[in-house]
Amino acid sequence: MFGDFIFAGGIIQFVHAIQSKEKEWAGKLQHFAIAIIYIIACLVIFWDPFSTSFILTIFLASVFAVIGVARIWYAFYYKGQDWKWVLPALLGLFDLVLTGIILATLPESALWLIGLFIAIEILFNGWFLLMLGLRVRKTDVS
Repeated sequence: MFGDFIFAGGIIQFVHAIQSKEKEWAGKLQHFAIAIIYIIACLVIFWDPFSTSFILTIFLASVFAVIGVARIWYAFYYKGQDWKWVLPALLGLFDLVLTGIILATLPESALWLIGLFIAIEILFNGWFLLMLGLRVRKTDVS
């Protein structure tokens, strides 16, 4: 399915390159290059889906690591202000733990871990935003 989306993006870029009103080839060439890259990526995904899943899992681990570090930085930035720092710090540590689990269980878990961790991350991020919204609402009422 991911390969299908990339293929569709490549076709759309190719059609856009043909229909664009660019006078010079430099503008059209960029769209053609992006279309070719998308279509090659689609072929790689269809040709070797396990490697693609492996690469996406490593990318997901790096995203969780960056999010975790950013949340911990946010927590230390607001450490002196009431309880605002506790939840981002815990979520940042949770993201770093998820990163460690992803890296420790590769390559066997590359096929199922992506969906599981994205669902967990969305759940915790929603909880964080709900608590933040309740805090803002409580502050605005007072």
